[in-house]
Amino acid sequence: MDNEKLWKALFFSAVRDATDILEFIPVVGDLLADPIEDTALREIQRTLTPQQLGEYLQTSTILPEVPAMMKTLKVPPPSPSAVEKALREKGWALPPSPLETLKRKGWAIP
Repeated sequence: MDNEKLWKALFFSAVRDATDILEFIPVVGDLLADPIEDTALREIQRTLTPQQLGEYLQTSTILPEVPAMMKTLKVPPPSPSAVEKALREKGWALPPSPLETLKRKGWAIP
């Protein structure tokens, strides 16, 4: 699966998770959430293969939508050092890295 389809599938699974928040609004929450969730599910159906869709729907009964999609598409979670590096590259002022300290002490951290 190419990157565009992967991000599209993850985006629409996040939309499905977000509709759960809308459902907390009394009376109109379900009316607002249902069409949005249906649209997101149609886009997910267009993006995934039938085998992936079956796995996703089965997994999403147990997990929230985004983790279920990540499990279906076998997207690895980002390593802590990769997240830290990305934040530092964006100019975030972070305290001295505990990860670097642990790496210098010989810990195996990706």
